[in-house]
Amino acid sequence: MYKRQFYNCPENITLECTQDIPAVASMGAPNGVYALDNCSGSVELLYLGEFVVENENSTICNYQIERIWQATDICGNRSYCTHTITVIDTTSPVFTFVPADITYNCEDNFTFQNAIATDNCLGSTLVTSVSTTVEGDCPYAYVTTINFTSVDSCGNVASAQQVITVVDITAPVFEPYDMYVSMECN
Repeated sequence: MYKRQFYNCPENITLECTQDIPAVASMGAPNGVYALDNCSGSVELLYLGEFVVENENSTICNYQIERIWQATDICGNRSYCTHTITVIDTTSPVFTFVPADITYNCEDNFTFQNAIATDNCLGSTLVTSVSTTVEGDCPYAYVTTINFTSVDSCGNVASAQQVITVVDITAPVFEPYDMYVSMECN
């Protein structure tokens, strides 16, 4: 049985999507990828290329790249060196803006602001919000908590929160009026 032995075939690696994909390994002994035959003769070494592997788990932030070298001996027997690079995203989005907690009087105008988040692999990402309100001691006093959530395409989640406190600190005001009172002196 003929056997071609590969040397310096790159080890399989896993990278975060923000890391640079390494250059293709060079070919040739002693430092590059090369192959020897166990019987005799020369071995023809050919780099077949780089291929993105598609499977049911592949996404824009979770995929594999395969680089393949082929060694062929003088009898036509072949063997392969496959370098697999797995690209993943395990980093949650980061909020670049979250509205500050705020307290305002019930008569003041309030403008809702949405939070902004970015993702390390995909750039901007959608932010959703859900609010809950806890009533206070009087009808126009309450606390609303807005929970912001950002989920990237790989399912990594980030959360942030804004607390809005509404108070009623203004005393009632009498309408202008004229008051006349007539009284007997005793």
